[in-house]
Amino acid sequence: MSLDKSAVTGNLPQQNVYSAVIKNQTSDKIHCIVEYRTVSGTNNELVEFDVNGNGEEHKCEEKIHTTTTNNSNPSFSNVFPKVIYSLQVQKSNGEKVRLCAPFDNVPREDVRNWNFILDNDQIHSVKN
Repeated sequence: MSLDKSAVTGNLPQQNVYSAVIKNQTSDKIHCIVEYRTVSGTNNELVEFDVNGNGEEHKCEEKIHTTTTNNSNPSFSNVFPKVIYSLQVQKSNGEKVRLCAPFDNVPREDVRNWNFILDNDQIHSVKN
């Protein structure tokens, strides 16, 4: 596996974000959709929520994916974290903004509680 591939996701960069905080710096409520992905592409997950304006925040919790191997006795389970792959925001005026991995400023390591800040123009990926 090359150095710029993740052992967890296989096809995503090593800059894995497992959990995040979405901060809404606009004055209006926004609607967010966060896409979590898995290695296999099965059990991907979309999480939707609203965030009020003026600096309100929403925590995107870490999600896990469990696989079970039934061809051994006893069966064996593996637990993998899901990776946040994309964040889509719909503003009150209907405009949509989307940001996909690899996210800017994420170090070459796995991170939790990464900050995504929405201002009037775009989503910023910011170190805590």
